[in-house]
Amino acid sequence: MTEVKSSLNVSNELEEIIEIVERNKKGKGNKKQEIDKKEERVELNNNYDKLISEVIKDIEKGILNLDLEEYIKPGGICEGIAGAVGYIGKLKRSQLRKFFNEIKTIEYDLKSGEDVKKIKIRILALIPKLAYSKGRDLIDENFYKFMKTILSKVKEDMNEKNAQEVFEVFVKILESIVAYHTFHFPKEA
Repeated sequence: MTEVKSSLNVSNELEEIIEIVERNKKGKGNKKQEIDKKEERVELNNNYDKLISEVIKDIEKGILNLDLEEYIKPGGICEGIAGAVGYIGKLKRSQLRKFFNEIKTIEYDLKSGEDVKKIKIRILALIPKLAYSKGRDLIDENFYKFMKTILSKVKEDMNEKNAQEVFEVFVKILESIVAYHTFHFPKEA
């Protein structure tokens, strides 16, 4: 089987998202900057929409085909996602950590030898929890679509031989999003 690594063309979107997030970390600016906030939010949302659309297409090619470096590197996809969700303000760190802790528990159980079929059911059971969070407006639509897609693909791609490898890629992606979110938004709002 020939390995096909993903080739995303989202560098412009990532640069714009990270630039907006960095600019806003510096605090309040002058009156012109305050007026530009609405335009900035629209620009960020447009870039975030494009980023998630491309990432979903990439994920659908297979978890083991993802170019993990492009996702986890500084200025990469995970930092862009973390910056966008943090800037939008719908995803609180506590919500992200709660979900991440469940993933880490599944990872531990997988490494401890739990049956892959049971692990796949536990992964699938996370999607309704995401839907609940989305329904309560605790996460935004793009993050919901991203997580639903990646969880579904992890479940689909896992088998007895590659379960740990597939799940490890997913964990590294989610771990990176948590880390970059904390980096850009160190205080809970």
